[in-house]
Amino acid sequence: MKPLTLEQWNIQVSRHLDMISSGAKLVARHACLLTRRPAFESLAEDDLRRCERELCSALLLIRNSQEKYRSLEEE
Repeated sequence: MKPLTLEQWNIQVSRHLDMISSGAKLVARHACLLTRRPAFESLAEDDLRRCERELCSALLLIRNSQEKYRSLEEE
C-alpha cells in the first residue's frame, strides 16, 4: 500500500477524527443544558433513552475503529 501524504491524511482521516471529537463535545454541551423539567407530560425521557442507545452504539463503533486502527500497518 502506498504511504499517505499529509494532504491525503488530512482529507481521508484527520477531518473525520475532528468531526467525531466535535460531535462528542456538542452532545456533552447539550446534555448539560437539560436542567429543567416541564409541568406537562413530554417524550423527553423516551428521547433520552433513544439518545443513550445511539450513543452506546456510536461508542462501540469507536472502540471497533480503535482496534482496527491499531492493527493497520504504518505507512
